[in-house]
Amino acid sequence: GWFLCRPSNTEPILVMRAEGKDQVSLESIISDVKLRIGHLADMEKLI
Repeated sequence: GWFLCRPSNTEPILVMRAEGKDQVSLESIISDVKLRIGHLADMEKLI
């Protein structure tokens, strides 16, 4: 799977996207991202 974080072209926000082979893989990626950068942003808004 993968995770991408980039500035929006139309709004003053960061766009975050993630994709996993399955739900377990996706949840693992999101968990890893929260551990690494969760202190920098409100990660609870990730869907």
